[in-house]
Amino acid sequence: MKISILCLSLPGYETALALRDILKTEHETEIFRKGKSFADSIPDSLHEWTEKHFEEDAIIFVSSAGIAVRAIAPFVQSKKTDPAVLVVDDMFHFVIPILSGHLGGANGLASQIADAKDATAVITTSTDIHGKFAPDVFAKKNGLVITDFTRAKEAAAALVRGERVTVYCDSVVVGPIPEEAQVKPLNQLRQLGTLRSPKDDSNSFAIVISPYEKDGTALENALWLIPKTVYLGIGLREGKNREDVERTASACMEQAGITALAVKKISSVDLKKKEAGLLAYAESLHCDTEFFTSEALRSVPGEFTESEFVRSITGVGNVCERSALLSAMGDGDETDAVLMERKLPLGGVTAAIAIKKGTIRFE
Repeated sequence: MKISILCLSLPGYETALALRDILKTEHETEIFRKGKSFADSIPDSLHEWTEKHFEEDAIIFVSSAGIAVRAIAPFVQSKKTDPAVLVVDDMFHFVIPILSGHLGGANGLASQIADAKDATAVITTSTDIHGKFAPDVFAKKNGLVITDFTRAKEAAAALVRGERVTVYCDSVVVGPIPEEAQVKPLNQLRQLGTLRSPKDDSNSFAIVISPYEKDGTALENALWLIPKTVYLGIGLREGKNREDVERTASACMEQAGITALAVKKISSVDLKKKEAGLLAYAESLHCDTEFFTSEALRSVPGEFTESEFVRSITGVGNVCERSALLSAMGDGDETDAVLMERKLPLGGVTAAIAIKKGTIRFE
């Protein structure tokens, strides 16, 4: 995490140095000094400095809360994108997260800092002060995509009211499940029927963890969290553009019934690692790419849709199926990887999908 620390007084500078010592082993930190007390005071106004640093991971103001609030007010947009913002007083008595406590990680950062200095972390988010399971924190820690932040807020509110949630998933579950939650397999969700409420289980809210569109829209009163458990393999002729790749990939995912938000990696043979259309499509999905040698692809066990023409070009009879499966096998337990959607050819591009169960951790 990249953290910018701004101090406004000499005692505040001492606190900033202490903050850097606490954070430097895990985070990239930089101290900025502003005010007449400093010969090297930054020339920017508070407004200008905040605007420059608001796209970073976190900002710590060693100042009053009022100064920090006024500084960030013009730039606050959404909990999806806002950085973690904290305030620490000059004497290092209190550490106060004031923005992006959960998704931005301000609450966790505040607790880390306070514990190291024997200070008081002033946490005000409802699920934290009530000691409840927090769906947005759970999602962030597990790399799950939140599809609806209003639903996430409703789920948190239900938990604060003392109600329980049912978590539907097929993932491997690790760690103690909170008392206010229960975990059930996705098959039980599918048996409830379309647009029925999970109140059948005497719970007010459901959390659905699935890459499948049909699961995410199965219940009216549910938060859909999307796991990054899908691996997309692509084969393509030279010079295919992003639209060509997207057309085939989207058709393959639609056929499988999964959402593109679940794609963790896009893979292919290393001969295609400079194909601009493939790279541009991966960038549009904000996912990683992985490229394999033909020898590595030939070593993948299983039966695949082979092509002598593809073999003559790439050295392996199938690129998309083998690369999707090999990419999935390379992330964690390789026995968990399954080829779920075989080669789909369309307009000079082929696509295939592998999937894993994944792991969900309760901490």
